[in-house]
Amino acid sequence: MLRISRYLIIILVYTSVQGCSGTKKYAKQAIQFEAAGMYQDAAKNYLESLRRDRNNIEARIGLKKTGEKVFQDYLDAFFSAKAVGNKREAVYAYIDAQKYREILSGYNITVDQPSYMQRDFELLKNEYLETQYNEGKVLMGQEKYAEAKIVFTEVIDLDPNFKDVSNLKQIAYIEPYYQQALVAYSDENYVKAYYLLDNVVSNDPNYKDTKNLRAECLDLGIYTIAIVGIENTTGDDVLGHKIQASLVTNLANNTNPFIKVIDRENMESILEQQRLNLSGAIDENTAATVGELLGAKAVISGRIIERVLKTGPTRSFNRNAYQAYSAKQFNKATQKEETVTKYKKVAYKEYYQMNEVKLAYQLQITSLETGEIIFSRVFDQSSKDVMHFALYDGDGRYLYPEVKGVISTNRNEKRKLETLLNSPREVKATTELMSDLLASSTNYFSGDIIRSVNGYISK
Repeated sequence: MLRISRYLIIILVYTSVQGCSGTKKYAKQAIQFEAAGMYQDAAKNYLESLRRDRNNIEARIGLKKTGEKVFQDYLDAFFSAKAVGNKREAVYAYIDAQKYREILSGYNITVDQPSYMQRDFELLKNEYLETQYNEGKVLMGQEKYAEAKIVFTEVIDLDPNFKDVSNLKQIAYIEPYYQQALVAYSDENYVKAYYLLDNVVSNDPNYKDTKNLRAECLDLGIYTIAIVGIENTTGDDVLGHKIQASLVTNLANNTNPFIKVIDRENMESILEQQRLNLSGAIDENTAATVGELLGAKAVISGRIIERVLKTGPTRSFNRNAYQAYSAKQFNKATQKEETVTKYKKVAYKEYYQMNEVKLAYQLQITSLETGEIIFSRVFDQSSKDVMHFALYDGDGRYLYPEVKGVISTNRNEKRKLETLLNSPREVKATTELMSDLLASSTNYFSGDIIRSVNGYISK
């Protein structure tokens, strides 16, 4: 403990010396700059010296002297710019002077300035702001909104409450979006117009007629898709309906306001009103006709290519292993009775079953307006579940496997046996595997469908 304390003291002393040497070094350089008449460089070094050690009296005295000269330079720049009518340069020279004054104040160094300078600055600043404000308005009239926004930003930085500059800056930002939206609207690109207007509304909900125009774009841009059926060649009509129902559920949860899906239930209601009958799956030949009757702009059709459900047999195997147990044994060398571990051969059973499913189907989206195929994908995947476990009547913790006819105490081999003894003793039914595969496929398809349709209607 004493040794650690000594090391800490050494480190603290070393750090202190380094800090002092740093502050002294900068103070020494500052003195040299000051002697050479380079008081701006001198002031910088005095500042750095004080930053390292605020109690450096020599640096504080030096900064007081040289800092006043630097501050006076800023004031002289203000007077010079004012004299020649350069309002911008005068304003920023005064602001820089006040920033430098605050830096010196942070080290308890005060510098004075003429009392009338604040009044002169305020007058100049207001004149400059008026000039910039008017310049920004001219740029707005010329529809140079990006340039106007830069000008208004500068005015706000100098005086956030100057006239209605904040409102003008907002208009300079959102007006280009509004105008672009009007162009997109006239081109009947309602999706693009909607999102441009949405950006306007998020900044100013009451800007012009944005809300009403956005609502109109949404109404005109709705893209209705009818899922008209899944053609089934596998003999399982239920599967087609399940794919369709799962697909509708996933698509109905999409966040795109323009994509609307008509499911089979709604289709049947609409067709019933028109005294038409929809029975079974609809193939590609009738999809377009049904879609048009439903007022859809596109139809989703599909066909099941392959459906396989394979329930594997449960197989069992008789296995040999060795049960460890403790026994008493007399040790002739020590002439004492000792407890030793012995092994006896035992039997256990191992069970194995694998269920497999495979699903392959195609989905296609066809535009009823152009006949173009918007989307076409094939899902083709398989899934399986394996049940593999072992049963033993005794205590499995003391069971060791038999490998090549002899006992094995290898850790990996024993761990494998323990895993089998503790493995699940059930296997997923093929119907459950197929449901999982169907759900994952429709989830995959729905995201892909939304992206493809959105890309198509956003062109």
